Amino acid sequence: MATIRKRKTKSGYYVVDFTYKGRRHVLTTKTKNTDVAKRILQNIEARIALGIFDIKDYQDSCILLGDAINKYIEEEAPNKSPKTIKNEIQQLNNFAEFFPRRDISSILYDNIITWRNNRIEKVSRITINNECRVLHHFFNWCIERGYIKRNPLSNLRMLKVDQSRRLYMSKDELKAVMDKIHAARMKARGTRDQRFMERFESLIIFLVLTGLRLGEALALQWKNLDLEHGTAYVYQSKVNKSRIVPLHPIVIHTLKKLGPELFKGLNPNHVSRRFRYYLQGAELKGFKLHSLRHTFASNLIQLGSSLAAVKDLLGHSDVRTTMIYAKTNIGFLQNEVNKFKIEIPNSDNLVTIEGDKEKKG
Repeated sequence: MATIRKRKTKSGYYVVDFTYKGRRHVLTTKTKNTDVAKRILQNIEARIALGIFDIKDYQDSCILLGDAINKYIEEEAPNKSPKTIKNEIQQLNNFAEFFPRRDISSILYDNIITWRNNRIEKVSRITINNECRVLHHFFNWCIERGYIKRNPLSNLRMLKVDQSRRLYMSKDELKAVMDKIHAARMKARGTRDQRFMERFESLIIFLVLTGLRLGEALALQWKNLDLEHGTAYVYQSKVNKSRIVPLHPIVIHTLKKLGPELFKGLNPNHVSRRFRYYLQGAELKGFKLHSLRHTFASNLIQLGSSLAAVKDLLGHSDVRTTMIYAKTNIGFLQNEVNKFKIEIPNSDNLVTIEGDKEKKG
């Protein structure tokens, strides 16, 4: 029978004392928390009962979740952009808070489900799916380091996300919020406020006509522009590479007016909050600053652009990501399908359509 007891050492960690295959083992839990130690004990007992217990999992790779996360961040940070690693640190630390002082090998599929069910009450399904992708990568990294043998997220399915919500803004909706922004700029008083509103309005126009991410736009430098040929070289922090983006004539004119400083001094959080403020003023719900990127893509689809072209313009690495814009414009696509004409022979098994009437052929 397995038991836990506290070691009379400086660390004060609990140990699990048990017999396996006729041999006694004493394994440290690396925790002073009684509840956590009991869970590790139950995990060992369950694995022995199921016949999947491997003493090497505990002897060779006993490491706390928090310690593994710190090692992961230290190793991965040089290979990722500051923004990406900052997001991963936040996501992984939030996960670790749910499992305080927990041995990484004791985290199983059922524990992941419990964590996810708890997160559903706090954040959106999209956020949870993004967190699961980061965790899946983290646990794979742990396997490569020999900390665990199995990824507890291997059989986890992504949560279904409601795609019925319209991501893009209609022309009238876009005009309504742009009118609010322009009116605010005209009413701005003081040099500082006027300068901010000029840059803010220019940034919104820029995002609408390029589809760039906010971070990409704010990171743009004058040396990255070739206004003579109407192109910009945009750095993509997500994939650590650059892409060439063609510029609309209005964008070229806007950038020339701004000059070399471009959007310098604009804070991304402040910009997002200010845009939400004008959305509320225009009585538009369900949208945010990123909706401008969706609007750009959706307009291209409606104008007949191919998914491959939209993919390149948005900087997507996979066309499946771009396909969401085709789904959001199902009405437009239905009209395109209805334009297809073909003559088919009459048959008792076919239904032909004349006007709004259906009749047997």
